[in-house]
Amino acid sequence: MSGWPLVGREAELATIDEAIARGRGVLLAGPPGVGKTRLIEAALGRAGDRGLTHLTVVASLSSQLIPLGCLSGLLALGDQVDEGAAGLVGVRRAIEKASNGARLVVAVDDAQWLDDASAVLIHQLVAAGDATVVASLREGVEAPAPVTALWKDGLLERIDVQPLDADAVVAVLEAVLEGQVEPAGAVRLATRCRGNALFLRELIEEAQRLDLIHQQYGVWVIGDPPARSARLAELVADRIGVLDDQAREVLELVALAEPVSLTTIERLATVAGVETLEQRGLAALRVDGNRNEVRLAHPVHGDVVRAQLPEIRRRRLQHALADELDEHGLRRRGDAMRLALLRLEAGDEATPEILTTAAWDAFAASSLPIAERFARAAYDAAPSFATTMLLANITFGLGRFDEQDAVLTAPAASAANDGERAMIAISRTGAWFWGKGDLGTTRRLLTEAESAVEDPDAYWAIRGMAAVVESQCGDHHGALALLEGCPDPSTLDVNTHAQVALVLAFALPGVGRGEEALSVIDTAVARCTMERGRMNAFAGNLLPVTKVMALVGLGRLNEARALVVHLYDVAVASGERTTQAYAANARGWVAMHGGQLAEAIRYYREAVALFRERLHQGPTRWALAGVLFASALARDREVAAEATRALDEVGHHPSELFEVALGRARAWSALAINEPARARAELEKATALARGRWLPVEEASCLHDRVRIGDAADVADRLAQLAGQCDGTFVATMAAHAAALTGNDVDGLEHVAEDFAEMGYLLKAAEAAMGASEAAARAGDQRRAARLSLRASELADRCETPATPMLTSPGGPVPLTNREREVAILAASGLTSRAIAERLFLSARTVDNHLARIYSKLGVGSRAELASAIG
Repeated sequence: MSGWPLVGREAELATIDEAIARGRGVLLAGPPGVGKTRLIEAALGRAGDRGLTHLTVVASLSSQLIPLGCLSGLLALGDQVDEGAAGLVGVRRAIEKASNGARLVVAVDDAQWLDDASAVLIHQLVAAGDATVVASLREGVEAPAPVTALWKDGLLERIDVQPLDADAVVAVLEAVLEGQVEPAGAVRLATRCRGNALFLRELIEEAQRLDLIHQQYGVWVIGDPPARSARLAELVADRIGVLDDQAREVLELVALAEPVSLTTIERLATVAGVETLEQRGLAALRVDGNRNEVRLAHPVHGDVVRAQLPEIRRRRLQHALADELDEHGLRRRGDAMRLALLRLEAGDEATPEILTTAAWDAFAASSLPIAERFARAAYDAAPSFATTMLLANITFGLGRFDEQDAVLTAPAASAANDGERAMIAISRTGAWFWGKGDLGTTRRLLTEAESAVEDPDAYWAIRGMAAVVESQCGDHHGALALLEGCPDPSTLDVNTHAQVALVLAFALPGVGRGEEALSVIDTAVARCTMERGRMNAFAGNLLPVTKVMALVGLGRLNEARALVVHLYDVAVASGERTTQAYAANARGWVAMHGGQLAEAIRYYREAVALFRERLHQGPTRWALAGVLFASALARDREVAAEATRALDEVGHHPSELFEVALGRARAWSALAINEPARARAELEKATALARGRWLPVEEASCLHDRVRIGDAADVADRLAQLAGQCDGTFVATMAAHAAALTGNDVDGLEHVAEDFAEMGYLLKAAEAAMGASEAAARAGDQRRAARLSLRASELADRCETPATPMLTSPGGPVPLTNREREVAILAASGLTSRAIAERLFLSARTVDNHLARIYSKLGVGSRAELASAIG
């Protein structure tokens, strides 16, 4: 791994550094490829930076055959290694000479391969304190007794080097690729390599060679590379070693259909083969319910074994495994996918029923390419309404909208009842609206479908889809009007319930009824969870994300943050990329409201990449609006300009759900380039749009932006009116902010700041605190102004690169610098100037100079007054 960044090993490096500093030394133990050698290299480099002399000894299987062979490189040219004690003495003298009288650090890589004489010598060096040893030891290989004694007797501190976790894998990939990485791909790689740094490197290099890594709007998206590189094959072959025929056949069976039940292996091979693999650490027996299953110890082993199987042998084994599954029944989730894949790979025929079940299971698991393969085979074998809808769902998920419409208008899509007619209409309009952006055709298809059905479930499913469309266009009142007369959704089919709930989840918060929306969402999510089956996964997965947005509008940002982090993590782990996209978008919205602007940009970028991957133009605009908004708040003009260009390239789409937010983003972007007049014009347009659609929360947000740029008196009355029309505390707190600024109410502004902070809106809290500071200064209370300015700075420091006018205005009190703040806090705690100087590595005179400036800025004259001034 030399040359690759060392990421995620900070704790291990710190422990090694400390051990070397104490002259104690360490032994790094772990499986091959986990990164022990790379850690030793880094530790030696750091030791060299501290002026320590170091030597490296690399043991190997070949050097193990020669006494002191791995140490011969330490001898001068022409010297020979004597046998026995004389040889040990000679090498020790050579090591002493190399140290030149300084403390010596000796690195021993792969200490398990040391010959006996070398192992004794290393043990002597450690025991006598003649050298500090940093050694690595491969787990699962018997080491010479003197090496084992090094850590068992406490002469070296043992560090068990663990595989990299998923976060570390992401960090490594981002360092290698020099940019943001889409996390689901990184998680898949982390799962395949099991945190093995060497395997990770080989997989990434193979992916690069095959052009499986590409950038989407600044985010690296990584495909699944096959395990075909010669280097990876060599590494796995070295780990597997030589196997007898029985163990090899078991290894191949498990690689082809993991996990494989023990009873299946008993029928197709031998248990003795399992025992051999288990003893060698290549496979493990796991208990799953009533079934004993055999799994490989590492996924990459299976990748390589499958890739190297001869064609005829592979087909024979797959045929045997498929027959075994057929004969003994499909009892577990995933068995249908396993059987279908085995049949197709072996060149056999699979029944349409098995292929259909396998396709739905793969679709539910978000394995869309595999799902399409099964669905296409099922459709070709037996075109029917069921296989048509299956294929249509999958092609929509893959963003192939014309192909989906062709499938849905083919003869096989003939509907036999109202329920089937509704399914076709909803599926077709989804493609016409989301994929093609054709609102006119979408509405026409829904109107025609609605008039063609009589069944209540079918009727309300179609009407629910029509309401979804209107809601996504930003017309929440129109959406709610379409649902007038709808019975209790819980009495309808689960898919219809989800569809109606999705409308209400978007529309109710938009019109200020967020609390009601939470109840609707929770009821629908509970039912969808119980009756998931073959339900509309899109609605079921999106509903919890709408709850995040509702919580933000209610002023419950901390709850929203906890929920969206959970939803996002689940989506990434499951591989459900569409849900991940919506969750990333919502996570950006939450982060931006919390003042975490860099984090917001990161998640919005990810959402853009994922929506573009699915060719969803409308949501792509939403995510780009988020990038523009967050970058503008941070005054990152380069990113804001990039987002503006991308929005222009995407063009218009009828899904104008976040059009008001986009208008606000454009206003802040204008402020970022010092065009306040254009910013106000953009805010007036966004306000008019929100008011015209009667969206009180969004109108209030537009007006509060006016408050934040100095126009509080112009909007305070309207904000007070809107506060009475909206659930929750969010709009009410924005209205209180405007009122307090208008009245120069220091107490009111301070309360608003703390209310925003408690809810989690840290950027707004910092702005309100700075407003309170300026109000106190205008009232002549310089001490309170200074304390509130410090509070504003503290809140702003908890944000990421905020640069809004209230925080950068030159008209407020001069804030303390970071160093002055440190000195002020320490002085207020009672420390003397000398004590402060020692703690901050300054001179006492410098501390006194800082204090003089602090007293002047805060209008105080002593440490006692300083304590009350900074609160």
